[in-house]
Amino acid sequence: MTNTPGAPPSVQDRVSAGELARVIVVMMAVAAAMNFRLVTQLGSVLPNDLGDPLLNTFILGWDADRLLHGLQGVWDAPFYFPRRDTLAYSEHLLGIAIFTAPVQWLTGNPVLAYNVAHLGSYVLAGVGMYLLARSLWGRADAAWVAAIAFACAPYRVAQTSHLQTLMSGWMPIGLWALHRYFGTRSRRALAVFAVAFILQALSNGYYLYFFAVPVVVVVLAELGRRAVRFDGGTAGWLRRLRIPLVELSVAAVAILAVLAPVAAAYIRVRERMGLHRVVDEIQGFSAVLGDYLRRPGDLWLWQRALKTGEGEREMFPGLVVTVLAVVALATSWRPRPDDDAGAATGRRAIAWLYAVILGLAVWMSLGPGSIGLYRLLLDVVPGLNGLRVPTRIATVVSLALAMLAAGGTAWICARLRPRAAAVVAGALALAIGAEGLGRERPVRPFDPAQPRRAELNAWIRQGPQAGVLELPASEIVAPATMTLQYQFSALLHGRPVVNGYSGHGYHLQSFLEGDASPLRELAMIQPLVTALRRIGVRTLVLHKGDYAWLMDYEPSPIIALIEEDRRQVLEARSFDYNGVRAWLLADIEPLRRFKEQAWMRIDTTQMHVTASLASENARRAADGDPRTWWDSTIPQRGDEWIRIGLDRERDLVALQLQLPPDELRAYPRQLRIEAEADDGTRVEVFSGAVLAQLMQSLVGEPRNPAITLTLPPNRTRALWLYQTGQTRHAHWSVVDAAIWERTPAARP
Repeated sequence: MTNTPGAPPSVQDRVSAGELARVIVVMMAVAAAMNFRLVTQLGSVLPNDLGDPLLNTFILGWDADRLLHGLQGVWDAPFYFPRRDTLAYSEHLLGIAIFTAPVQWLTGNPVLAYNVAHLGSYVLAGVGMYLLARSLWGRADAAWVAAIAFACAPYRVAQTSHLQTLMSGWMPIGLWALHRYFGTRSRRALAVFAVAFILQALSNGYYLYFFAVPVVVVVLAELGRRAVRFDGGTAGWLRRLRIPLVELSVAAVAILAVLAPVAAAYIRVRERMGLHRVVDEIQGFSAVLGDYLRRPGDLWLWQRALKTGEGEREMFPGLVVTVLAVVALATSWRPRPDDDAGAATGRRAIAWLYAVILGLAVWMSLGPGSIGLYRLLLDVVPGLNGLRVPTRIATVVSLALAMLAAGGTAWICARLRPRAAAVVAGALALAIGAEGLGRERPVRPFDPAQPRRAELNAWIRQGPQAGVLELPASEIVAPATMTLQYQFSALLHGRPVVNGYSGHGYHLQSFLEGDASPLRELAMIQPLVTALRRIGVRTLVLHKGDYAWLMDYEPSPIIALIEEDRRQVLEARSFDYNGVRAWLLADIEPLRRFKEQAWMRIDTTQMHVTASLASENARRAADGDPRTWWDSTIPQRGDEWIRIGLDRERDLVALQLQLPPDELRAYPRQLRIEAEADDGTRVEVFSGAVLAQLMQSLVGEPRNPAITLTLPPNRTRALWLYQTGQTRHAHWSVVDAAIWERTPAARP
């Protein structure tokens, strides 16, 4: 190989196949030691809890299934029915599933696939960091310390339930390849970097952004170093940089091309559902500098010396690795005994390069404060406001510290004889590993075959290819593990479920078991069944055993009312599992979505509103101001009305009643609508429950929940809205009434 003069040590140090094999074996042993309870039960338990690990097991299982079908329909994961692109509500984990799918295909066990990935994350992190540190610091002993420091960082203890956060090993591999590209101009190395970046981004959406921080710093530093060292004038300087700029641009385009379909799915969901994080929410998951002295609660050491961090703010990086990083920076101006002048300069540059990366990562972890870098990036980087937890850039902090710790170790060991250096490096690695060791981590049994509900799953699978709702439904009222088990079962019976758990909630699910739930009002049970059928649910499952968590009501009356209406239920079954009662519901014509852009909306200035109650505020029901609304002031008793007078007689096509987004219980239980013509005659244009229309809105427009009713042809000078239902649970409220009319110029 021909070395570039003055190049960093990455062009001089290669890792042999035998050395790499030893690193892999040792890191496998480290992974087993850090997760010793898991290793003996890989196919039947999940680490820590049945929350995020079970969610990610479901996602990996779904990904593996879709990979068998060329990723067809991958974004429409079978939960949150009837929404589309539901996989984009969480991490898709495709960068992990590529490697774990064969495990599932061969064994049929997604739990085993998850645990292989969990253990593999330690191996990947250690091997990747070994390659990076070995190539840049030129010493195997220093590389071992760095590998242990990154693979066993205390932050991993805090994130043990988040597989996507643990899967950070592509970062050091990508940086290793990037440094090698600048040292050798090897396009193969640049290709390795691009692949590593893609796999890292496909493993964790946060890392698409956070890994870009060290990548940008390295690229700018390497290009800047070449510019400063070249003295051939501006034209020569541009010629010298032209080739790497073109090649880097090609790599960037290739990365963007691969990630574009993924980004498109997330953009669709963000635009349709408005899924972005507000600044205050992001700041709530940001760090303060003191959090770097807060340990994870399960950390074995430092129990008495350090306080436990709160939530995601368990940022303590470890004492030994920090001291070694300080040593690296403090001695960066002093050459090692085995250095020549060029190598000393290169290693000094590496030390301060990773110090800059460390400083930027710490700064960004502080979130969008008034002087925060993160706040600036929120304004200019597309999609960054979809990330809720800036503290997860702590992985980049760990990476930079591990690299600096390798530099400190290299400086110390270079001054020792080989045997003493090996002993010192081993002791440092053991100390770092001990600092990153968690207390005995729990494992939670979970049989992916779900034998107890096998009969239920088989019955659902034999039914129609339509939606399934399992009750109780809420991820908030009921434990998340309950909802996640319903969600996981969708992999087994092959039907999409309304239930689900992800990084973003589902308004329909929350409505079905929240304070506004029709399940809490016996008069609304049968209208609810009709509404479920209207949105495509054909199978309804009720778990009596799981209602033990809901202390305020029990399901027996619900069961009786569902089965009372023979027109809606085709089949009822009982199962021994969990006291399950299940129903196959009759098919029904689905609701059609109203296309408001096809018709002319009547201006609110052409409406005059009166009401039977709170008449002084009736105008608020049609003033076009979402901050005000009309409210009946008393619980619905069945005799309330609103009259919307128009400036002239019109043929109305639709009426929309917008509800307060935080008070869904204020929907009218029953509505009768009459159209009054110029001559005073009235015609009924709608009568019945409006649950189906409300639920359709919660599926498609949760930010602005509304009831949209299409009307038959009519002659209307005034609309009379009669609320004819009764409930003790809620008033009747209208934020805004919108009306569209049929005109010759506005037809679909």
